[in-house]
Amino acid sequence: MGALRLFIAGYTANPLVFEFPPVDVAAGEYILLHLRSIESNEAVMVNETGTDLDLSGGADSGAYTRDLWVPASEKLLHKTDAVYLMDQDDRIIDAVVLSENDDPWWTKDHFVQAADLLHQQGAWVQGEGNIPGPSDAVITAGIKTAMTRSICRDKTLPDTNTKADWYISNTSKATPGKENDPARFEE
Repeated sequence: MGALRLFIAGYTANPLVFEFPPVDVAAGEYILLHLRSIESNEAVMVNETGTDLDLSGGADSGAYTRDLWVPASEKLLHKTDAVYLMDQDDRIIDAVVLSENDDPWWTKDHFVQAADLLHQQGAWVQGEGNIPGPSDAVITAGIKTAMTRSICRDKTLPDTNTKADWYISNTSKATPGKENDPARFEE
């Protein structure tokens, strides 16, 4: 995992929010990247890079999850955003694009730039081969203010690099650091 980098386009202060440390990940192991801390005790926010997966004690950490922490307390990810994982050769490994609405075009330049980058690398596509807009994103309006819903990849489907690969979990079905619950939120 070393040198993989996570970018969040909406965090314009510095879209590169995390560079993964050198760590070996075992098959079937889950990594939970905590994008912010709600704890005041930084001693519980331990990056678990060795074999002991029970070092971290922060919110949502678990004994069977490899916990890694972004050293931040402010909100980094929003309901309209683009998140992508890039390797050391600047190739995008995976991405998800989020939007609170299905407007035809982005209202902020940093989302246009992110959508263009993801489009150029084939990491997020839309039907006509154009730069994806908000209507091509995972629509997050259904999350509202629920802290118990999350955006999940549907592992039963092949990866198409589109919104069809993703769903919003049902209320109280968020599973940080575990396999995604298949219960979907329906409005």
